[in-house]
Amino acid sequence: MRSPPPGKRGTRSSSPAATFAATAFAMAEAGAVPVVVDVDEPTLTLDARAVEKAITARTRAVIPVHLHGHMADMPAINAVAQAHGLAVIEDCAQAAGASLYGRAAGTWGDYGCFSFWVGKTVECLEDAGALITTTPERAEHVRRPTDVGRDNSDRDLHHVHGTRARPGEFNAGVIATELALLPQWLDRRARIAASYVRAFADLPLTTPFTAPCHVQALYKYAVVCPDTAALASHLKDRGVETERVYPYLLPDQPAFASITHRNHATAESRPAAERLCLPAYPELTDEEVARIADSVTSFYR
Repeated sequence: MRSPPPGKRGTRSSSPAATFAATAFAMAEAGAVPVVVDVDEPTLTLDARAVEKAITARTRAVIPVHLHGHMADMPAINAVAQAHGLAVIEDCAQAAGASLYGRAAGTWGDYGCFSFWVGKTVECLEDAGALITTTPERAEHVRRPTDVGRDNSDRDLHHVHGTRARPGEFNAGVIATELALLPQWLDRRARIAASYVRAFADLPLTTPFTAPCHVQALYKYAVVCPDTAALASHLKDRGVETERVYPYLLPDQPAFASITHRNHATAESRPAAERLCLPAYPELTDEEVARIADSVTSFYR
């Protein structure tokens, strides 16, 4: 999106209301105006109908976020984007390994952006990421700024302004190793999720939804319950750590007071800020999973 073109100052890009603030910060940094629109329950991903309603003559891109590891409705989003000539930039920071109709996250749009921050399904020891795209020309366009403006043809020739924005060799080695381990880790996350579904079947608690034809990465296991604060406190007393991701929608963030943006989000997105995430990472033992499930169950006795 960096301008010009295609991100000329004042152009607009659609973002879901429920996402990490960096999604919109990247838009603003590129000179675009973030346009915040509703997410779709129960997946908490970008609502294609809301995107279409917010499109103007200045809209240039749409950024679906595959929140918690569940992909957005990419066929519907792509249809809207194609009808209006918009670029599609998938935010796959939480979705390495997710797929829809057997097609991987990051391969549906014009670009797919991944995060390898510590704590993701694939991680390194510091901050790192990856971007995939559909043509060699696009790849070169985004590669140059990450290597101080150079390409592979001549390391002494700097074509554009750029910075050093690539992981070191050690972190790259960690990422490569973890990518090879990702399938078995995703299988373990799925088995933990299945254990929770069985344990919570009779509780007034809603487990994460998986839409038909989707494979989740299950980056976060986010549940809905009547009183998230009380449940979180109960679990903390029993040594179980929880978190809320994300407790504030984008328009509620103080930073947006100084960022030019357009807010089209409605009350329909508010439940997205009320999820509680339970531990579901693959290193958990079966005994630990059972203890977490028992701790949740004891809250309702």
